[in-house]
Amino acid sequence: MLPLRLKIEHLWALVVLSGVFVFVNTHPIRPNDFWFHLAYGRILAQTGQIPTLDVFSFTVEGQPYLPVYNYWLAQWLLYHLFRLGGAEWSILVSSLLVTFTYALILWLGLRQTGNWRLAAAGALFAAAAGITNWNIRPQLLVYPLAALCMLGIESFRAGVKRLVWAGSLFVVMVLWVNSHATFFIPVALAAFWLAEAAFHALRRQKIALLLPPLTLLTVLLAGTLVNPRGFGVYAYVLNMPRIPSVQNYIYEWQPTSLHTLEGRLLFALLAALLLTWLAARPRLTLSQGLSLLFFAALGLRYGRAVIWFGLTQAPLFVVMLQRLSLRMSSPPRTTRAEVPVFNAAFAIILLFLALASVPWLRKYWPLSPEKRDIYASETPVEAVTFLEKQGLPRRVFSDIGFSSYLMWACGPECQVFADPRFDLYPTEIWSDYLQISAAQGDWEAKLHKYDVQALLLLPKTQKGLIEAAQHASDWRQVYQDGVAVAFVRDE
Repeated sequence: MLPLRLKIEHLWALVVLSGVFVFVNTHPIRPNDFWFHLAYGRILAQTGQIPTLDVFSFTVEGQPYLPVYNYWLAQWLLYHLFRLGGAEWSILVSSLLVTFTYALILWLGLRQTGNWRLAAAGALFAAAAGITNWNIRPQLLVYPLAALCMLGIESFRAGVKRLVWAGSLFVVMVLWVNSHATFFIPVALAAFWLAEAAFHALRRQKIALLLPPLTLLTVLLAGTLVNPRGFGVYAYVLNMPRIPSVQNYIYEWQPTSLHTLEGRLLFALLAALLLTWLAARPRLTLSQGLSLLFFAALGLRYGRAVIWFGLTQAPLFVVMLQRLSLRMSSPPRTTRAEVPVFNAAFAIILLFLALASVPWLRKYWPLSPEKRDIYASETPVEAVTFLEKQGLPRRVFSDIGFSSYLMWACGPECQVFADPRFDLYPTEIWSDYLQISAAQGDWEAKLHKYDVQALLLLPKTQKGLIEAAQHASDWRQVYQDGVAVAFVRDE
C-alpha cells in the first residue's frame, strides 16, 4: 500500500521510472541481434560447450567466431528466459532490468544531493541517452551491472564498506566480462580515479593516496580475467572498431551525427551539460574531467556508445544542477500545503499504467499496430513457417534481419548468406550481398556461384531484387505477405 505521506518530489522519481518501464514494455522485439544470440544460447545449453566455429552460414562455414566468448553467458541467459517464458517474459524482464538500472542511477543521485527532483533529473538525463539502445540483446543485460559498478565505485571512493564492495564488484565484473564486451567501462572509471589520486599524491608527497584506487582497479581487472579466454577478451575490444565491415556497414559503429536520433540526443545532452556548467561554474575534479572527455569522445565516435555517455555522466549532471540550484536559491517562500491523498492517487495511476503496459495487456492500448505486436514488423515468422512446411532449402539468401530469425527458427539445418555478425564476414561477402540485394551487375551469376537455393527478401530494402527475381526464369515466387517475399530456384 502506498504511503499517504507521499510528496510531490517523490512523484518526480516515479514519473521517470514508470515512463522508462512503459517505454520498454511497449516496444516490439527487433530481429537483428535477438534471434542469433538465442540460437547461440540454444547450442550452448544443448551441448554444454561454447560454439566457436560458424555453422549458421554457407559463405564462411567452419570459420572461427571467437567473439562468442564475450557474449556466451548473456546468450545462455537469454535463451533460457525465452524458453521458459517466451517473448512476453523476455520483454517484461528486459523492462524490469532497464528500469532497475535507472533506479540505481536515481539512487546514486539522491545519495549525492539528498534531493529527489535533482536525482530524477539525473535519471532522466541518463535515460534520454539510452532510449535508442534498449533492444533485447546482451548489452541490455549489463546495464544494471554498470549502474551497480558506478554505485560501488562511488561508495569505495567514499570509504563505505570497501571490503564488501570489493567482493561485490569482483563478482559483477565476472558476470560482465562473460556477457558483453563493454566490461572496460568500470575499469576506465577506476583508472580515472587512480590518475587523480596520482596527481594529488605527487603534490602532497603522500604515496598512500594511491592505495585505494589501485586496489579497486586491481579488483576490477582481476574480475575481467575470469573468462574462457583470459586476456584474449581484450583483443576483441581493441580490434572490433578497426574491422572494415563493422565500420562500413553498421551505423551504430559510425560517428554520431545529427542525422540520427542518438546523435541529436547526444548533442542535446552535451549542450545541457555545457549550459549547466556555464551557469553553475563548478570546479570539476580530474577524474570527472577525464570521464567527461572520454565518454563524450566515445559517444561522438560511435553511435552505440551514446548510452554509456548518459549513464556515466548523469552523476556529474546532478552535481552541477545542485550547484546551480544553490547559486540561484532565493529567500524561502510560503508554499501551499500538499494533499497527500492526491499524491498517492497520482502514484497509483502511474503504477496502474505501468502494470497495464506489460506485453499481455498492451494489445488493448490505442497504440500503433507495430507497438501492439510482440515482434517487430520485419520479423518473418509466417514466411519462415510456410517455407519450413514446404521443405526449406538449405542455402537461403535473405535480408540480414531475416537471417537472424532463420538462424533461430531453422539453423543450422538451413544456412544463410550473411547475418548481423558483421565482424565474421569479409568485405567481399558484404559487397556481394549489397550487389545481389540491389540486383546489380552479375547478381544471378553470384547466386549460382554460392549455390543459393532460396530467397527470403524484405521489400523495404530489397525491392530491386524482388522485381528482378520475378522476371528471371531461374526463380519462382512461392510466398508473399506484408513482411517478406520468398522465391525458390526453379530447377
